[in-house]
Amino acid sequence: MKNVAEGINEFVTEEDEPILEHLTDVVVEDNIDAFKLHFHFSPNEYFSNTILTKEFKLKLGPSEDDPFNFDGPEIIAMKGMKIDWKSEDKNVTQRRMTRNQKNKKTGTTRTITKTIQTDSFFNFFSHVEWIEDREDMEEQLAETFHADITLGSFFRERLVPRAVLYFTGELGQFDEFDEDMDEEMDDVDDDADSDDDPDFKPSKKALRKATAKQEECKQQ
Repeated sequence: MKNVAEGINEFVTEEDEPILEHLTDVVVEDNIDAFKLHFHFSPNEYFSNTILTKEFKLKLGPSEDDPFNFDGPEIIAMKGMKIDWKSEDKNVTQRRMTRNQKNKKTGTTRTITKTIQTDSFFNFFSHVEWIEDREDMEEQLAETFHADITLGSFFRERLVPRAVLYFTGELGQFDEFDEDMDEEMDDVDDDADSDDDPDFKPSKKALRKATAKQEECKQQ
């Protein structure tokens, strides 16, 4: 799970890490205009759920008032589910704060306990009712909504299709290979300007470098 967490480290806190060690699988359930992410957990001391699910609705076409501005399907609504924490102390999404308050008139002191929300990966599941992307959405909710879009898209488009590479730690090698290949192709492009020369062909040296790098990665 450590390799997976590195891909979403900005959303994962130190308190989340021991819980995420119990994450055994992430499954994407795709439909035409929606998708679900199912997070499977082994039995643990934190919550009783064995599966936590996040649902997303998609808009498949452009807006009627702006038909030419369309970059593909986009998330327009989402909802999470209730996490059955085994105790308040195990709930990493909130913290209880206690302070003493003195009455100015009577001089008596009372203890006030307040529960506040804390940063946690598991806030990803916090909205158990559908929330929709709206222009009049409150700022804090809008930030949460778009952060969840980022996280949901990461799991659906990057992690699940390449889950084996994440769990084995090999993904970084492939990302490095992609970057190296981009650099090699830049060398090919710099060898001559294809726009000025219709008969442009990359140099044999540049092609050999790109091919050698590809073969080296395959043998790793």
